[in-house]
This record gives sequence, structure tokens and C-alpha cells, in this order.
Amino acid sequence: MPTLSLPKAGGGFVSHTLPDVAQDVLLLASATQFLSNKSIPNDGLLKLGDAGEVALVNRSTALAANTVLAGVIVGTAATLASAANSLLIGNITASGDIHLIVNKGGNSHTAFFADGSTGDTIINAATGQSVDVYIAGVKEIDYSTGLMAFQQSTTISTPSATSLTFSSPLGHIFTVLANFNDNVYSRFGTDGDAGIILFASSTAADEEVAGLIEGTSNHQGAVTGSLYLSILEDDKDFLVLVSDGGNSIEMIKCTAATAELSLGWGALKIGFGADLAAITRPATVTATAAAIITALIDVGIFTA
Repeated sequence: MPTLSLPKAGGGFVSHTLPDVAQDVLLLASATQFLSNKSIPNDGLLKLGDAGEVALVNRSTALAANTVLAGVIVGTAATLASAANSLLIGNITASGDIHLIVNKGGNSHTAFFADGSTGDTIINAATGQSVDVYIAGVKEIDYSTGLMAFQQSTTISTPSATSLTFSSPLGHIFTVLANFNDNVYSRFGTDGDAGIILFASSTAADEEVAGLIEGTSNHQGAVTGSLYLSILEDDKDFLVLVSDGGNSIEMIKCTAATAELSLGWGALKIGFGADLAAITRPATVTATAAAIITALIDVGIFTA
């Protein structure tokens, strides 16, 4: 015959033997009557299963990490520390799971699954929904779709995809401290229209590379391990700006529509150390090849 064991207020348990007839109904009725009138005392175990394999307990004192607790924590424990008056839920069956299931619109759905055989922890959102993390009532993380893998302090990867996208609203700061491997294109823009890549292969003059150099290209060749900055959207410019006293100043501009390169706002200096030569920005410029060559000869960059 089945036995119902219930904790006593002074400690220990009292057992009741139930008849075989309608034992499930009697068990439920007895447990309901007990729980509706009494609280299980501190450190008393509420056990489930024929051998009490699953237990809930209000631990009255703090419990150190990796500490065995009879009926709740067994073996060579790998557990976190818990404060006094903590609720502990334990399944001491080898490779036994803990499975939290909810009713979603009339259909059962796994919300949480702790896999005892592998040690994996699964938080399971329904199709079309997301896993959200809140801090102080504010949503900080909203993860919806796509496979992503995290390895501590080393890697964020997308095993089933070819790209990983970071998004931050305009004006917000997004910081990534990472090394990007060879041939990993760090793209910018919603459609990835611009990017930077350390390309592991050499490129021949005018060679096209999908996602990097497209169309009927016009460029010089580059050796293995060269760094490329590439804009793929038609007629979009490239600018390099610095701040002078809080004011942005253009230093380099590549104008795509006209294939022009503009250098410098003040003096353009070429060379290094003793060889440094400066070309100051004149009030007017005579934009002829002869005038440019003459100016370069004047500052010592070319010889006559």
C-alpha cells in the first residue's frame, strides 16, 4: 500500500498508509487538507516520488557553495551558495530533469528546462516571441530569432549564418572589444553597404571579390593580408574627419560620383622627420597639371 509522509512542526515526519482503493484521490485529498491548514516548517522537505527523488525545502540557514544537503543536493555537488531562508528545489535522480511547462492558449509549452544528463539550461520562448532580460523593470535584452553561440571572453558566433549584426540607435555608443579574423567583413549600415576587412588573399588589378569589390572595378592589385575599406552602394562618398576645438574638420574626402580625392584643410604635409614638406592651402588654385607639378617642385617633393 502507498505511504504519505508529512512533516511535523517539531521536526521529523508522520507517515500515513493509504488503502489501494482510489489511492490517487485519497493521496491528493490528504495532501490538500494538510497543506491548506499547515505550513511545512523550515528545513522540512516536501518530497515527490516513490522514493522522494524530488524535494522542495525552505533552508533556514545559509548554505555554502558545493555543499551536500540530504534529499536535495547529492554527490560531488557543483552548486552556488544560497542565503538563509532560500527555497531550494532538487531532483536527486541521476540525469533527472526539471521541466517547467505552461499552458499557452490551450497548448502546453516548455518555458524552462534543466537537462540533468548534459547540464544544459534551456529558456524556451514560443515561435514568434522573444527571450527578454529586465533590470529594474527595464528591458535590457530582447532576443528573438537566429542561432547564436557565446563562449566566455572569447567568441560570439552565428553557427548557421554568415554574418553577425550589431545595432545601436544613432547617437548611442556601441563598443566592441574584439579581434576580427582574416576575411571577416565588418559591415556598417542596415544593408551592410560599407565595411572593412583584412583580406587573406591577394587581389589582382581590377579583380572583383564578392561583397568587397564589385561591378566593373578599377583598382590596383594588393598583396595577401591587405586591409580594405570598401563602400558598395553607388555614388556614396568616404570622409575622414577630426575635431579641432570641438569643431569637425574634413581631412580626407573621396567623392565617388566624380572619382576625386580631396586632401587636407590646412597645410598638406608629406614625408617624415627631416624630409617633411608642407604644401600650404593657397587662396586660389590654378587647377592645371603644370601648376600642380610646379607647386610640387617648389616644395621639394619633385625635382625639375
